[in-house]
Amino acid sequence: MSELILRDIPADVWAALQVRAARHGHSCEDEVLQLVERATQEEQLLQQLDRATAAMAARLTRSEPLLSGKRRMPRHRHQDEPTPASATHR
Repeated sequence: MSELILRDIPADVWAALQVRAARHGHSCEDEVLQLVERATQEEQLLQQLDRATAAMAARLTRSEPLLSGKRRMPRHRHQDEPTPASATHR
């Protein structure tokens, strides 16, 4: 397992770390390790999200536009307009 040595930690940061570690019931070393693990997990999730977003964007740019000449959204009739004969049911 690797080791990490931190030097010149400001006194206020060290005091806050001690309080945080005590609140969670473990050592400062364990607290720092958990913070680093959480930060790297978040970074991995963000990278996965970026890849998924890029893949979705690529699929959308390759697909046919929604309002192209071939695919038009149906126009809503006004109440005054007659219903087309093909749409009436008998």
